[in-house]
Amino acid sequence: MDALRAPFVLLAEAKPVPVCSESCRERFQAGERLRPSRLAAAPSAHPPARPRAAARLGELEFPLSPSALSIAALLVAPFSTGRWGALATLALVALGSVDVALRSLRSAAPRAPLPLAAAGVVLVGLGAYARFPESGSFGLIGAALACVAVAARFTLWVVHQEPLEREAEALAETLAEHLPKERAEAQARALREEVASSARIATRSAQIGVAVVLAVAAALLFFPPKSGSALAHIGAVFLSLPLLAPIATTARAHLLVGLRAADRGIYFDGPRAIERFGQIGHAIFPMHGTLTHPTAELVEVRILKDEPIDEDELLALVASAQAAAGTHPIALACRGACRRRGLEIPIARRARALEGRGVVSLAATGEEVVVGHRALLLAEGVSVARADRAASEIEANGDTAVFVAVSGRVRGVLAFRYPVREGAAATVERLKDLDVDITLLSGDHRETAESLARELGIPHVRAELLPSEKLAELARIQENAEPVVVIEHAEATTSLLPAAKLGVHLKGTESLRSVGAVTRDDDPRLAGEAIALAKRLRRSMIASGTVVAVCGLPTLTLAALFDLSPALTALIPLCVEAFTHPTGTRAL
Repeated sequence: MDALRAPFVLLAEAKPVPVCSESCRERFQAGERLRPSRLAAAPSAHPPARPRAAARLGELEFPLSPSALSIAALLVAPFSTGRWGALATLALVALGSVDVALRSLRSAAPRAPLPLAAAGVVLVGLGAYARFPESGSFGLIGAALACVAVAARFTLWVVHQEPLEREAEALAETLAEHLPKERAEAQARALREEVASSARIATRSAQIGVAVVLAVAAALLFFPPKSGSALAHIGAVFLSLPLLAPIATTARAHLLVGLRAADRGIYFDGPRAIERFGQIGHAIFPMHGTLTHPTAELVEVRILKDEPIDEDELLALVASAQAAAGTHPIALACRGACRRRGLEIPIARRARALEGRGVVSLAATGEEVVVGHRALLLAEGVSVARADRAASEIEANGDTAVFVAVSGRVRGVLAFRYPVREGAAATVERLKDLDVDITLLSGDHRETAESLARELGIPHVRAELLPSEKLAELARIQENAEPVVVIEHAEATTSLLPAAKLGVHLKGTESLRSVGAVTRDDDPRLAGEAIALAKRLRRSMIASGTVVAVCGLPTLTLAALFDLSPALTALIPLCVEAFTHPTGTRAL
């Protein structure tokens, strides 16, 4: 019996507060009593979780809900044969409509169309009551159906439209878990700014909508239509206003996609970045460090015929000269190969690195050593004809050929391999499925770059480019192509992101506002996922906008010009909003 008497649910301030804890039951059995206000204010040991759709249905607060009142009106309307029955139906319709309006105005979520629709139901009900002697219960049935439709619209808004602030805070919490503190705080501030901007837009649009509707209503009062009452006609105009729904659904759709992307390790720079990613038509990949691993591997040392030098001696000279290149992948690969072979690396003099071409130095013996691409050797007055065949064979395998000249003569060619990243081919394939054109930019010889492009299925290649030429090529593509995105790894040998209008930084440290999106991991497939999410959202938003334009605008126009049925003018906005609310969900 004590268990039956335990207060499992206590009403405080008209809201259900669950208190069914074991400690509460023990206190109750011991005779302790807590006042409702004290119990409701008791702090929780657990942080509040994001309410799901089913939990948000609590806002309806049955049985005194708009749905219950509207359904009661619909049940009573057919039996309204007398004036008192019609008055009872009108009262139920008015109560349900006022309930919708008050709940909508009280909510933190933007629900601008609903108070207008509720006002329309009241006007339709008044018009039906005024015409009751002529039309009987048919007008009241239409008013009750309109009330049911508006209550259903309210339920849709409760289920789908959480307050934007709550969605933004959830996304900010997710970012704080995975991003550095400063970047997460900056992104949270940006999200709050976007939410505030969306709220201002919704409020301003609601004000404009109310002004337009009042102007139409005033015009109809002065120039009433010939058929039907002016009140019913004005109410139909109010009912046919689903045009503000996409304003709220657009903001929430961006936040929803941003939240889902963050769960997958993709962080967008707010809703505007998502919009820009949805318009991407061209993607640019730097060759090394993004589609391939940033570390090179020495796979072969070829000594040209009749050269009085062995592999170890040539490799030691190359590693000595590469000291000027610092942490360049080829320099690291040469030093690693020397360590594995147990070779001592001599100290080079006057070593200098020429970005994108190679290095030049003086060996300990005073001999000039030139290590790099063909262009560097030719610029230093060294013929590469003797080594062309060996280099072509290396490049045909997709490896990078590096020429080595000592004392003005080519002595050998080194082959370096950059392993292709796992997921690179899948990323390229997915971008092509999304109708995104792809270009590979490389400083390697054309044959090496084209070999990798064939392996991955990349249609366009720009090879043998110096770093400055890569930037110029990027600028040219951005001028002539559709919106362009640069997909680049944080360890890419040459960064194009500073010159890019939009970019994805894989495992990046760049500011979100400088690139557009960063990823938590270095998997290139995340870049494809980011673009796919944004494009799906764009298609979903276009579909919602089309439905609003095709269904909403004609309904509003016809309701203003003709005496449409209130039930019809209420059901069409319901269908429109039922399609537009899940805009973000369809993109996922």
